[in-house]
Amino acid sequence: MSTAVLVETGPVGRTMTRCECSGLSFAEVARRLRENGQTLDALQAETGCGRLCTACVPDLHDHLAGRR
Repeated sequence: MSTAVLVETGPVGRTMTRCECSGLSFAEVARRLRENGQTLDALQAETGCGRLCTACVPDLHDHLAGRR
């Protein structure tokens, strides 16, 4: 008799660099925040970035915090 063991390994290490839903790159988000003085909430409301499926939000926050 064999017993199967499921081991969760976590994310595969792929880092998102853009919001696929809005088509906006994180570099463009950072540029708009810096140059236009917008808040992230205002930019998200305007573009939908990070508001539809939200899959990019953790990587977006890391990018803006300078960790990516």
